[in-house]
Amino acid sequence: MQRSSFRIDMLGTSFSIAANESPEYLEKISKIVKEKSDEVRESTGLHDSLKIAIITGIVLCDELERLKRGESPEGAESSSTDIAKSRAEQDLAENLALELIERLDIVLKEIESEEKNNDCDDEKEEEDCESYNFDDEEEEYNFDKENDEDDI
Repeated sequence: MQRSSFRIDMLGTSFSIAANESPEYLEKISKIVKEKSDEVRESTGLHDSLKIAIITGIVLCDELERLKRGESPEGAESSSTDIAKSRAEQDLAENLALELIERLDIVLKEIESEEKNNDCDDEKEEEDCESYNFDDEEEEYNFDKENDEDDI
């Protein structure tokens, strides 16, 4: 690969570098460093370019070491498959919640209906009991053997 020259404008300074990498690759790396230094500036409130550059270097080295150990870098963005999986899980949870709500609604309506029917039945039973109160009747029925023989 041919040596290429690349201009960097970052943290209030600019300079050119020469590297055995494509300009596209150098642009990509420069963009990553610039974005990370912007994150450091925003999260720390620092304005000193040298301090921001040092902390950015530390943060990037930490992410690299974590990746080497197979860990996820702290604060790293999720991959598109992780995001898709998360969205699918959210959709599933939402659908399950809606289904449960529908089922609960059906059960609650059934309970309400049963309670209304029970209330009506209780009112009817009270009316029926009042109209067929056997205590008030004068006639008495005796089912002894002797009485049965007399009637024959």
